Amino acid sequence: MPGSAKIAADLNQPVANNARRFLFHHPSDDPLAGLALPQPRPRELSSPEAAAVVASNLWTQSNNG
Repeated sequence: MPGSAKIAADLNQPVANNARRFLFHHPSDDPLAGLALPQPRPRELSSPEAAAVVASNLWTQSNNG
């Protein structure tokens, strides 16, 4: 795989992870092959404070699980 194709393949999963509802690509490409696609996110965090609560909960879950 040429360097530019490898870089594109390495970036596809992080892009998919951060997508909210849609992923667009050229019809002749297959960038989703082999990716684990997350469920669509219906909403975003409303504030930095909400983000801190989510991060705290994730930290607690990861240390207790």
